[in-house]
Amino acid sequence: MEIRHPYEEFYLLIIGLMSYMRTHPDASDELVADLITDTLHLDLGSQQD
Repeated sequence: MEIRHPYEEFYLLIIGLMSYMRTHPDASDELVADLITDTLHLDLGSQQD
């Protein structure tokens, strides 16, 4: 999937993650990584050992 508006996409991702982490400080690193990959529509499953 092509990111048509990269600045806006990453801006929303970062601001959203900051807000989420402030309200859920106990969120695991794995959860945050999953949120990022899902938001950017990345398929990182084939890169894990």
